[in-house]
Amino acid sequence: MLKTQFPKDFEEFLSPSYTGYVNDIKLFKSSVTVDDYTYDDDRTVHYVLLQDHLRYLKNEMRKAEQPLPDKMDFKLTASQETKFPLIAYSESEEFKVNLSWDPVNIEAGVPTNFVFTIRDSYTDSPMRLSDYTFVIIQNNEELHRVSDNAEVGGDFEKFTFSEDQTGPTIVKFENIRNTGQETEFAFVVVDKTTGEKKAAVVEQVVEEPVAAPQESSEEGGGCFKLQQQHTAQNLHHKSKCLEKLEIIN
Repeated sequence: MLKTQFPKDFEEFLSPSYTGYVNDIKLFKSSVTVDDYTYDDDRTVHYVLLQDHLRYLKNEMRKAEQPLPDKMDFKLTASQETKFPLIAYSESEEFKVNLSWDPVNIEAGVPTNFVFTIRDSYTDSPMRLSDYTFVIIQNNEELHRVSDNAEVGGDFEKFTFSEDQTGPTIVKFENIRNTGQETEFAFVVVDKTTGEKKAAVVEQVVEEPVAAPQESSEEGGGCFKLQQQHTAQNLHHKSKCLEKLEIIN
């Protein structure tokens, strides 16, 4: 597994969902996952590449009649369209929360409905009679907090951001089912006059090799060896780096 990490206040790249590419080949949606709960101030995006995914990448390169390269460039782009529901897990992975909101663009001065379902992460079933605390945070300050019970496993909360409450924002679900477990989602509240955010692209460098599952050998093919960086780059200064995969013949 590879990952990239950046501050939650990196507004230009704080998107509900992302698209990943390897050498300009688009990855499956399941290959890119967002983690907002491991670190308080940073968002982590994981690339999850199983053997089938690696095989798919190699086949796509062959279809394009590209020679197998000696390295692979990983690229991550912020999706222009929000695809609901968003999904986040509690740290124990016992609970899964689906979240959507309406309207899709969260704007200051416009009432927003946050619609969510608390699920058992193993069965994916809604968990009835689920207590929760819904919290909205900006700049490390709470804007809103309410505790309630989702009788059928799903519920909604309504909130209107004021004109001075724009920028990176976090919604947290705390004390899920009175267990102390929590999870969160990050997004950006925009001013109605701001318009759409521009897409941002992040590339990351890998410096140390990490062993990865290897594909069975084939004639004319090779196996992939993952490499991963262990130091985060400061994206505020638009540091540019590359993650790469070596192909061993």
